[in-house]
Amino acid sequence: MTQEVDLWLDDDTIVALSTPPGIGGLAVVRISGSRAVGLARTCVPGLPRSPSARRADFVELKIRDELLDRGLVTVFPAPASYTGEEVVEISLHGSPVLVDRLIAALCSAGARRAQPGEFTLRAFRNGRIDLLQAEAVNELIHARTLDGARMAISSMEGALTGRLQRLRTHLVELGAALETEIEFGEDQHIGNVVDPGRITSALKEIRLILERARFNEVLSNGLKVVIAGRVNAGKSTLFNSLLGHDRALVSSRPGTTRDFLTETIYIDGFPVDLTDVAGWDAGSRDELESQGIRRGVERLNSGDAVLFLVDASRPLSEADHEMDKLSVSHCRLVVATKMDQADPEVLKQIRRRYAGNYYCEVCALNEPDLPAVKDFLRSRIQGLTRRKNDFVVSARQRELLRDLEERLSRLCTGLEKQSYEVELLAEELRGAMDCIGRLTGGITSAEVLDAVFSRFCIGK
Repeated sequence: MTQEVDLWLDDDTIVALSTPPGIGGLAVVRISGSRAVGLARTCVPGLPRSPSARRADFVELKIRDELLDRGLVTVFPAPASYTGEEVVEISLHGSPVLVDRLIAALCSAGARRAQPGEFTLRAFRNGRIDLLQAEAVNELIHARTLDGARMAISSMEGALTGRLQRLRTHLVELGAALETEIEFGEDQHIGNVVDPGRITSALKEIRLILERARFNEVLSNGLKVVIAGRVNAGKSTLFNSLLGHDRALVSSRPGTTRDFLTETIYIDGFPVDLTDVAGWDAGSRDELESQGIRRGVERLNSGDAVLFLVDASRPLSEADHEMDKLSVSHCRLVVATKMDQADPEVLKQIRRRYAGNYYCEVCALNEPDLPAVKDFLRSRIQGLTRRKNDFVVSARQRELLRDLEERLSRLCTGLEKQSYEVELLAEELRGAMDCIGRLTGGITSAEVLDAVFSRFCIGK
């Protein structure tokens, strides 16, 4: 967040709309800070002198004695509030005009409009949550799947925090042992003071978290599926059939799709992002076509599954073989298309070549439901959801966990050696503890806070 105020030191009373902007049945305006109740009273003259904690009072909202609306006001005293400060929430009808006027009036009385994520930052700043839990709040808000929401809740409850705190306890014990070794090296041996197996166990746990981080990302954000194949293999027709409406242009002319198209379908309530990429052509290409194909390959490599289309009406070509090599290492379903026009010899060759693959045959024009394709996607979703972890891992956290893994690995190697440089081990230990501090927010720079909280919506 780029702003003139220092959010770490600032003690202004802040205000923001906490429900989505726009027209709705209800809007909630949140105020937080030491003057929250006093400022709220400027627009809620009927607010009791000593309002009951966490009880909604039905009141009139007034601006300069003019009735604005009638709504509910709830007071959350410090420190038992979301931010750890005095918090007031005002519920009124969801008219943008009413909300804007109420917030403007509160700002005129002395409040400041909140920055993105500032309420949660204050909860972190006041010790209500750590940085892992703060990031989980944002993950929960943006969760696209029920499993993703469950993992975010688990992270908010401290699932990952607890693991890292236990690891930190082990590292503190090891640090004491290393300091003893440095000070009294002739009389002590580290192996008599610390159990290297505890660090090995911690290393295994960090590796397990990293191994499952990708699956957690899928559970949080949905399955990413790429539809790939040579030019005019029927990708856009299949894409439209899965969507249930025409989104991509369909033509017998090769190269209709020059760039990728992405749309979302839902299978058993789970979001699946379908991407129709430019057709693969082994021949000469113009610059625009080459860029489309390159971007398609990038999408393929970052996807979770591939629908690899082969045209059953035409002999396999060099383009088919090249796309086969590009997609073979991915989780894929080979789809023989245009079965209404299939060449018997070509079909026999395709069946023989892909006998050991997930495989189906379709005519997308005549099979709008495409049950075989959807069954493959459903099985992929079920396979991933069974491998879920109980917390989410962001890109920032993953980078720090990888650094932590490397340092713990070097620590384990050093502890297992008969001879080692204890000062080097101590340095690795300090680096590992620094990683944990940056993960949980015990050691956090302003730049990290900017990066984390700028991704939040205003009002949270």
